[in-house]
Amino acid sequence: GNRRKAPRVPLATQIHIGDSMALALSRDLSVGGIFVDTKEPCSIGTRLDLRFHLTENDPVIIARGEVRYIVPKLGMGVQFSEVSSEDQKRIAAFVEFSPDILPEQYSQAPSA
Repeated sequence: GNRRKAPRVPLATQIHIGDSMALALSRDLSVGGIFVDTKEPCSIGTRLDLRFHLTENDPVIIARGEVRYIVPKLGMGVQFSEVSSEDQKRIAAFVEFSPDILPEQYSQAPSA
């Protein structure tokens, strides 16, 4: 099929997760989701509320998502399930204008 996966771009920013002040760092971002760097990932299927900035001076992005996969000792991939159309546009523009698109084969998993 012709379903191209959404391009991913590096994004290192602090993420607030849920109501706790749990802070994590993101590693990369696409319009569909975000990879969260954490030594203690939530289990697959966990729903999370995320808040993060694309750039320091940008208003905060608020997204709800679900943990789709886990990379042990590295973190978790979260797929966005609810993002306002405004925030969705901002993420899309950020991804589109980022100079660094990560190669499609790129994955957080260490190569064997």
